[in-house]
Amino acid sequence: MTDAQNPFKGLHCVCPPGIRPTRLALGLTGNPGAGKTTVAGILERQGARVISGDALGHDLLNKESPVFDQIVRTFGNSILDVGGEIRREKLGNVVFRSTDELERLNRLVHPILVERIRAGVMSFRHSNDVGPLVVDAALIFEWGIADMFDAILVVTAPIGQRRERFSKMKGVSSAEFDRREKTQLSEFEKMRRGNILISNQDDPSALQANVEKIIKG
Repeated sequence: MTDAQNPFKGLHCVCPPGIRPTRLALGLTGNPGAGKTTVAGILERQGARVISGDALGHDLLNKESPVFDQIVRTFGNSILDVGGEIRREKLGNVVFRSTDELERLNRLVHPILVERIRAGVMSFRHSNDVGPLVVDAALIFEWGIADMFDAILVVTAPIGQRRERFSKMKGVSSAEFDRREKTQLSEFEKMRRGNILISNQDDPSALQANVEKIIKG
């Protein structure tokens, strides 16, 4: 049995020697529609410090971003709104229709994004802050940064539920969900590589209870 096959194991079980659960740096991941950001919110209410990979990525689309001009040159003015800002929806429509286009965006954005995540983790490790620190990011394994963390939490749910949630949340079609799903490792592979699983196939109260077991167990 792998670590990840024990879904209700507490954080104390994944602590390196001499490290308290409140000093852990944790990666939190999951495939589209799994609910990892919901889990991040529960963890934050339980005292965790959360870094959102999505928020950092959105910051890199702002005009002040060091890669803003490169993104616009690469994908054209059609991704801009009337104020000259990048519209995430327009950019997404371009990059998720083609693996090549997505890779072009990733080459521009991901090196800086990963460095900002790394800086946040290192800042936490060198501080006396009480956590744990949780980095909420879908592509932890794909970026090759899993070893940055003491443990990886993987949020899981049946693909039918994930497809429905994601389509409703993002206002996209089932086909669009399938395209985005294919840009990531399979849920099975993330489960295999992770340390703790968090099931999100029941009601919100069950999810809350599952996360609390992990934090307090």
